[in-house]
Amino acid sequence: MKNWRGVKWETALVGLGSNVGDRLVNIASAVRLLGKITGIRPGRVSRVWRSAPAGYRAQRWFYNAAMRIQTNLSAKALVTGLTSAERTMGRQKRFRNGPREIDIDLLLLGAKKSRSASATVPHPRMHLRRFVLAPASEVAPAMVHPVLGKSIRALFRGLHNGGAANVLKPSDQARFRSLVAGR
Repeated sequence: MKNWRGVKWETALVGLGSNVGDRLVNIASAVRLLGKITGIRPGRVSRVWRSAPAGYRAQRWFYNAAMRIQTNLSAKALVTGLTSAERTMGRQKRFRNGPREIDIDLLLLGAKKSRSASATVPHPRMHLRRFVLAPASEVAPAMVHPVLGKSIRALFRGLHNGGAANVLKPSDQARFRSLVAGR
């Protein structure tokens, strides 16, 4: 899709996670913050899922969601914007796979593939993680992983392990939607 200035907009998929503080507030705040970044047009947001931590297990369970966006940013610029949003929200670097106030990951950027120190697209482990694929399949089921050549829906259906992930109860989903709307 091109805007009136001829700039090409790509569909991108972003993963959101939190296990520190009020996890619903953190994810809703991230959704609202991403909508304020120049070069990002917010799209559909998944329901929130609860998942066991990967890697370091002695921590609180995560809440996860996925967001489909439109962007005219490069992978590097988009990752820079996502990292800036994490810092704005108070993310503290503790240790690998440790607790996080917010984690915002670029999962897919159209059909682009990029591997650099600043941005790897598609996300190298997304296809192995239920907490990524479950919410992603709600907002971008037909998006195709450009390396594996499979849709998000197919990756999710074919996942045999990938950890526990369960959708939150309806009252929590309603609270989340209200927080995203700023109420």
